[in-house]
Amino acid sequence: NFKPKSLKTKLLLKLAQAIGKHCSSKYKSILLLEALARKNWNRKVIEYYINELQAQKITKIVITHQRVSNLMPLCLAAMELNIEVITVIYSWDNLPKARLNVVADKYLVWSDYMKQEMKIYYPEIPEEKVIVTGTPQFEFYSNLKLVVRRKTFAQQYGLDETKNWILYSGGDLLTSPYDQVYLYDLVSSLEEEQNIQIIFRRSPADFSNRFDDVLQKFKVNLVSIDPICKVGNHWSKNISSKDDLSLLSSLAHHCVLAINVGSTIAHDFANVDKPSIYINYELDSIKDWSIHVINSFQHFRSMPSKDAVVWVNNRHEWLNTILRIIDNPSDYAKDRLIWYRIINNAGLHDKKPSNVISNLLLN
Repeated sequence: NFKPKSLKTKLLLKLAQAIGKHCSSKYKSILLLEALARKNWNRKVIEYYINELQAQKITKIVITHQRVSNLMPLCLAAMELNIEVITVIYSWDNLPKARLNVVADKYLVWSDYMKQEMKIYYPEIPEEKVIVTGTPQFEFYSNLKLVVRRKTFAQQYGLDETKNWILYSGGDLLTSPYDQVYLYDLVSSLEEEQNIQIIFRRSPADFSNRFDDVLQKFKVNLVSIDPICKVGNHWSKNISSKDDLSLLSSLAHHCVLAINVGSTIAHDFANVDKPSIYINYELDSIKDWSIHVINSFQHFRSMPSKDAVVWVNNRHEWLNTILRIIDNPSDYAKDRLIWYRIINNAGLHDKKPSNVISNLLLN
């Protein structure tokens, strides 16, 4: 979706596309290109990191996102000083999306499934360097102390505690640029239902005004509850707070189901054994984006079956689908826990991933 404006950037993009297309025909060419990129980092930058690492007596480096490209010189400096570098594969969908931008001594992944993905995408990385730890991302759902009582939660956010709450979890602008249209379809379909209230939680990466019109139009049935986070000048600098863990946990425990354009929220709700809906219909007037492309991404092939989530395939299906789920939630998305255990390694469920990772980092 990148559309550069300057001639220089356009030419650079065309050159990058040509080189990428040529190198993609042979994996050895990709490795040679990446090795060339590492050799061309400014030596002064690497030496700066060498001096800093020595001055601060650093013995281990942990990188929490594997695709931060400007951390490569830090890794190269650590290699020269024989300092161990550990990187976390940030999320379950990250490996198919793009190449690693760091080199490390250990790569922490969520599951055996992701470890196998590493073997496919990076056959040059020794298997013993890839360690299955699980992810601490979902641990807090089991801490019931974080869950605000339903009555208190309703009073705090202006909700009706007697109604069925449904969470619409917003996507980011890049993945789901027309989220506001899907939200409109959902709320307008349920406008006459007196026992349903929809809660909208925007993505922590998207504080745009694109939802304002829908929120204004449906004030009675639609309540917006924003993530509790520090908002920076770029989406990557929006940092969730500890209070947001309580908010998200309370939403999962009190809502009947979650709705989303194909995100991890399905796994959040699987933690409390509740179904999620993935949207699966195109918007007639939209030509530059496709929901079917999103739902065909490689990471969704980890689903054990289509019954891991509920699919809404038409804007006219909202009402009946949601009413059926409210009446019999256990009859829908029956494979949700199977899918969750595939992407978050069932073998580690007797241990807290945070403890596994902590022990690994401290030893």
